[in-house]
Amino acid sequence: MLKETLVFPISILALLFVVASTTLVSAEAYSHRHASTVGSGTLSWADDDDLKNVKIREGDIYRLHQGSVFYVQSSLEAEGHRLRIYAIFTNSEDDIYEPSVGAYSSITDMVLGFDSRVLQAAFKVPEDVIEELMRASKPPAIIHVHAVQKEKIFGDWQARLLKAFLGSNRGGFVGKHKKKKPYNVLEADPDFENCNGWSVTVDKKDMHLLKHSNVGIFMVNLTKGSMMAPHWNPRASEIAIVLEGQGMVRVLCYSSAKESECRNMRYRVEEGDVFTVPRFHPMAQMSFNNDSFVFMGFSTSTKKNHPQYLAGKKSALKSLDKEILAFSFNVSDSTIDDLLKPQKESPPMISAVGSERSNGPQMVPAKEALGFPNPRLSSNRLSQRRRRLRSTINSCRL
Repeated sequence: MLKETLVFPISILALLFVVASTTLVSAEAYSHRHASTVGSGTLSWADDDDLKNVKIREGDIYRLHQGSVFYVQSSLEAEGHRLRIYAIFTNSEDDIYEPSVGAYSSITDMVLGFDSRVLQAAFKVPEDVIEELMRASKPPAIIHVHAVQKEKIFGDWQARLLKAFLGSNRGGFVGKHKKKKPYNVLEADPDFENCNGWSVTVDKKDMHLLKHSNVGIFMVNLTKGSMMAPHWNPRASEIAIVLEGQGMVRVLCYSSAKESECRNMRYRVEEGDVFTVPRFHPMAQMSFNNDSFVFMGFSTSTKKNHPQYLAGKKSALKSLDKEILAFSFNVSDSTIDDLLKPQKESPPMISAVGSERSNGPQMVPAKEALGFPNPRLSSNRLSQRRRRLRSTINSCRL
C-alpha cells in the first residue's frame, strides 16, 4: 500500500486478514528506497458503539473476529514507503461453516444490494443521499486518499454505517483492551538465536488473542550461508511467505506416501513467494552464500509446537537404541556411532564463524550444499533485528 492509501471497509470474512472466525494480521512495512525506514498505518474497525483504531507497524500481529467490519489506511509518509500485510483465513475448531462467497465481502456490495426504499427506511436518511450512493461508480478495493479528503471520507456517517452491521455483544474482540498495543514479533524474544540467525514462534501463551483460534505465527531469519536444520512439525502444517532474500526449501514425503501422491521437492524461493509444508513432512530451509533468507508464516495450530530435529543435541535419533538404528539403516553399529558421536561433543549446529552461544540452536551453515549462488541481493532490512543479530555475530567472532 502506498502512502495515504485506503483499503475500503469490508466485512463478513474480511479482506486480506479476516479468518472465517478469526483474523490474524501480520504487518510487514518496508521501503524500496530507504533500507533503514519502514512504513506504518492504521487499522480501524467498528465495535459496539465506537469506531476504534490502532496504529500498526512492522512486525505487528492482530486478530479480528468473523463478521468484523474494518478498513486499513497507510500513513502519510515520505515517498516510496509501503505497508505490506499478510493474513490467513481459517475456521475455528468449533466452526465448520465454509462460505461460498470467499474470504471477505465488500461493504459496498452489502449495502447497495438492497433497493433504495429499503436503504432509506433502514438508515433514515433523505432520498437524495441514497440516490447519490446508488449513482456512484464502484471504486477499486484499494484507492489513493488525499490528505484534504480524510475528514470528508471518515465522517460520522461512515462510523454509523460500519456499526450497522455489528451486534452490540462483541465479547473477546480486540477492542476490549483499547490501550494495549498489538503483539510485535520483532520485539519478542527469539526461541533460538545464534550467529546463523534466529527464529521465533507465537502461540496462545504468547498472544492471548490466539486463545480461541487454531492458528499460530512463526518467523525465521537465516544469515548468509545458513540452514534451518532438517526437522518436521508433528502438530501443524506451515504456510510461509518470503519477506527478504532468496533461498532453497527442501520438503520430503513421509515414507508411506505413494509416489503418485507425493514427491520429494527441492525448490528455490524469493521475496514474495509462498510455500507450504504439510504436517509430518520433513523439511529444511537454506539461505544462499551471498544473501540472507527471511520468512514468516502461519501454522495450523496454536498449541506449543516442538519440532522434531534429525540432527544436533536434540536429534530424535538419539532417543532410539543404537542397534535399532543400525538395523533401520542397514549399517553397522560403528557407523551409527560415527554419525551421532559429533553431536555429543558439540552443540547440534556449528557456526561457520565460531561456536554457538545459545541453548539448543537450530541453525547450521549451509556452505556449498546449494550448488549455485543467488544472483541478486535484497535491499530490504528488518532493522531492529538486524542490529541485534549483527551484535550476536560479532560476539561469535571474538
